[in-house]
Amino acid sequence: MPSFSYRDLVHKLKKIGFTFLRQAKGSHEFWQHPNTKQIVLIARHKKDFPTGTISKIAKELGFKNLKDFENFK
Repeated sequence: MPSFSYRDLVHKLKKIGFTFLRQAKGSHEFWQHPNTKQIVLIARHKKDFPTGTISKIAKELGFKNLKDFENFK
């Protein structure tokens, strides 16, 4: 299973159409999709995210599984 760093996740969110909304408490950030107004909360980690965390984010964004999220162009 490929790993996702903070940079990889932000790059993927931007491709989907999300933009940075605001800084949250601590190292967390809110990102929002301008059309759907959907908001996702992510942590700014130095280490790679666990696969389970990325899988949860992918499902929250409407992807059926992690593979669909990884392969989104």
